[in-house]
Amino acid sequence: MVRELLEKESLLERAETLREDFETEITKLMDLSRRWREVLAREAELPKDAFSNLDREKIEKLSELFSSHMMEFGFRSVAPGSIGISLDNYRPTLEDFEMSFDASASDNIRLIWAYTIALQELGAYYETNHLGITIFDEPGQQEIRASSREAFYRIIGKMAYDQNQIIVSTSENPERLRGMLKDLSSNFHDFGEKVIRPMT
Repeated sequence: MVRELLEKESLLERAETLREDFETEITKLMDLSRRWREVLAREAELPKDAFSNLDREKIEKLSELFSSHMMEFGFRSVAPGSIGISLDNYRPTLEDFEMSFDASASDNIRLIWAYTIALQELGAYYETNHLGITIFDEPGQQEIRASSREAFYRIIGKMAYDQNQIIVSTSENPERLRGMLKDLSSNFHDFGEKVIRPMT
């Protein structure tokens, strides 16, 4: 009689342990189910392709600024409106092919100006990772027309300097350059014929 009672108590203890283990596993499954539902909800919020609506807005604005600047700079090799921005690498494209920069030498300079400035200027419209500083070395090379150089300085001179800095080094005639910078926000430093001088 005692033995039978002990066996039943042992079975009861094992059943109780199994019940506790089962309830623990059920709790774990419920937690996993909740987390899975959260993952599915977040997945549903993802864009159907690699770009969100905001991404596409940014690229569209970049393309708009880029084309506008090319026209102001006098880009003539192709119609500026036919050049877009690649969704693969964000570089200029012509008829869905990356531009190989086989335009005239001066138009290559205009294209680089327009693209570089547009990238920085995009920060005035959207949050970007641009550091807000760009350096141009001798932008007037390839005997680019004075009207293009004037447009270059005019555009960068209108940028918000509490958020941006553009440094330009040039061998442009100082008096001519002062004329181009007239009425623009700028700091002009004339180093004379030699930037680096021997120590005396």
